[in-house]
Amino acid sequence: MPGSTITRFPRHPRRPRPSRSPSRIGPGMILAALALAFAAMLGPGAAVALPQKAPNSHVLMQLPDGYQPARQYSGFEHAGLGVSFVIMELPATSYADLTAGLSPEGLAARGIANVQRGQLDRPGAHEYLVGAQTSPAGTFAKFFLTFRQRGLAVLVTANVPNAALEKGLVQAGDIEKVLASARVGITRMAHDLYRLDHLGPFREAGVIAGTSRLYTLDGKLEPAHKGATRALFLVEPSLDQEPLADPAKTAASLLQALPGYADIEITPAEPVEIGGVTGIALHATARNATDGAQARLYQLLVPGRKGGFYRLLGQAAQGQATTLLPQIERMAASFRMLP
Repeated sequence: MPGSTITRFPRHPRRPRPSRSPSRIGPGMILAALALAFAAMLGPGAAVALPQKAPNSHVLMQLPDGYQPARQYSGFEHAGLGVSFVIMELPATSYADLTAGLSPEGLAARGIANVQRGQLDRPGAHEYLVGAQTSPAGTFAKFFLTFRQRGLAVLVTANVPNAALEKGLVQAGDIEKVLASARVGITRMAHDLYRLDHLGPFREAGVIAGTSRLYTLDGKLEPAHKGATRALFLVEPSLDQEPLADPAKTAASLLQALPGYADIEITPAEPVEIGGVTGIALHATARNATDGAQARLYQLLVPGRKGGFYRLLGQAAQGQATTLLPQIERMAASFRMLP
């Protein structure tokens, strides 16, 4: 995650749901965001309700009956057929990077095949692409929409199991109608899942996918110099509530797969009590894959009360680690889940 990277980390979904963790600012963030999988019902001929606003989002969408707002991310889902919409909002200045990451070549690099551009019946400039992706859980149709409105660049991604399309339970036209209805409202509907009681020298830089937050020393999402390792702290909820079978193994695999770094060396896991829940803490050293600079990492994986988890990740350049790592650990220790 060196430089301008805000990373969504790969998860291991048990069904066609969003990957269990949120993405990165700039082209890298967009590509990582495309690993998300989704779940919500769109039945042919279903009654259309009034536009609904997604949790922790400015975006409204007109949805058929049967949708439930997602708790762990910005979007809507229905567990019945495994179709859903996930919404990501970025500053409008990120629109070029957002659309660049959604090119057929960029999607192909993420395992999205048969990518085709399309056009939706909606006002204003937008990018719309469809493709397909095969995973251990099956094959899914992917629908991607990007647009810019009211100072925001928006990515809406839908994932539909091929089986639902083949059986006629979901129509591609229904998906397109929902995407065509997406727009940015004036206000954001907030629903916080957690809080931090200590920030130290860090300041909130922005919200990603509605529920993940980035904290930096200057309070900005983008670094002053791209590619350089900068100090940051990221809180990412998983996007589903599947219980962790082996928290220590999951924590180690997530940190080892951290994009943007090489030669990651992880210390043995340590149990940490956080608000009555036992988390898994890991320290690591790593090399910035861009400029070769050394960095120190700290990750705390906190199981959710009803399943899923929260990933708290801090990083600092080697020269800042002595000062900043204690602050990062204190921030993680101040994490509290909200009802």
